[in-house]
Amino acid sequence: LFQPTEVVECDLDGRGWQVGLREKSAGPSSAHFFEPGQSISQWTEMFTIERILDGAQAGTIKRLISVAMDQIKNKTPDAQYSILHEDDSSAIVAVAYSGPDPDAKHRQMVRYMLAPKDVHRLAYSIKGQQRPSEQVVDQWVRILLAAKLSSVGASNTQEPPMNTDEGQQVEKAIREIASLLRQDLGKASQYRPGEPQLAAIAASDDDLARLKAYCQQVYRELRQGLAAAKPEQTEVVVFGLDQSELPGGYSAQSRHFRPETKFYGFKYIAPGESSGMSYDGLFQIDNRWYFLPKAWRAFRD
Repeated sequence: LFQPTEVVECDLDGRGWQVGLREKSAGPSSAHFFEPGQSISQWTEMFTIERILDGAQAGTIKRLISVAMDQIKNKTPDAQYSILHEDDSSAIVAVAYSGPDPDAKHRQMVRYMLAPKDVHRLAYSIKGQQRPSEQVVDQWVRILLAAKLSSVGASNTQEPPMNTDEGQQVEKAIREIASLLRQDLGKASQYRPGEPQLAAIAASDDDLARLKAYCQQVYRELRQGLAAAKPEQTEVVVFGLDQSELPGGYSAQSRHFRPETKFYGFKYIAPGESSGMSYDGLFQIDNRWYFLPKAWRAFRD
């Protein structure tokens, strides 16, 4: 029915999940996983991977979540939800609603992942009156966050891990950049890449042209004097030392970047929180840092 441009990579909790049902249509296509002995007609736990064709037409991840939750509430008016995690290309939502059996409440943790054209939906579902424990919730949030999109045909060769000294140097440099931008995001202009730097990361001349146009747009719209973080977000988390930590847009658009390109990011969070103001698109050329925020967006249709 379709030619996928990316696939979902997700490691579950090791309990022997098996595909019990596959469904394909002109819109969504899905695979439902169950523990041995359970099925779509009789289950207490289920894991679902779903691709929603052309779902990215919804626009932003906020708009996508709004539409998805409205659809759920239209079917089950008593549905309640809360957002557990959100970034520019994905979100994890906890949902609870009544099922056909009044004695079996349905609860889900769902991650929506925004790709260039489609939306990928990963859902852990549990059925019963008892709420899942905090330990179970934390475990599945970690599993969902670790899932990533990989371009079809991309190389599966594993990069050697960054050594400790190099990783520490990278993290220190990124923290210094985050400190500089905290009070004024407009200072990012000193890290604006020029054509030579963009050519060093672009996979082709066409990709370079799109990166140049996107870079001009980003820095034209960059507001001077705008704080990058909220006052209570006093801590900085660096990500990208493991490239799988990046938003899914990078893996989905990896064919547009040279294979050796590495992006990094950081986010400002309040103590005890896991989400906050997140920025990505930092990269190094000849030992100098450059910043193209959300670089993967250069290739969104």
